[in-house]
Amino acid sequence: MSNTYNGWTNYATWRVNLEVLDGVRVDDIWNLEEIAQSIIDGENWPVNLAQHLNQYCKDIIEGVIFDKSTHGNTTPNGVEWSDVVRMFCDVGLDTVNFREIADHMIEDYRDDIIEALAESYDMTEAEGAQMVAKTLAEYATPEWK
Repeated sequence: MSNTYNGWTNYATWRVNLEVLDGVRVDDIWNLEEIAQSIIDGENWPVNLAQHLNQYCKDIIEGVIFDKSTHGNTTPNGVEWSDVVRMFCDVGLDTVNFREIADHMIEDYRDDIIEALAESYDMTEAEGAQMVAKTLAEYATPEWK
């Protein structure tokens, strides 16, 4: 029997991606130029993005709990932040597979990442695409979380 949920690692990952991160762009989480620098430096940037996603969620919880949210009253897709905090309490952030969410976000915004890399480091987009593909292959998944 599989422990997956709607094609995701687990229920918590699916729910956080759906209710918190749906509609959030990669550059809302981590500056594209910083991602480009991380690629140039040979860092495991997919794991770094996963860590930024985790911190983003923690910042949301802190903002709602301490009433200092800079995200407005709802998520980008209209879910009340108080409902999101209740959901975090139900599922727990420690069970969320942020690396899986990062991998999906990288796929969705791959062209933006390549463009930022090419612009920041005076290379063609083809060279940027090749560098992104190389690093993604090098740091291929299951370093989940």
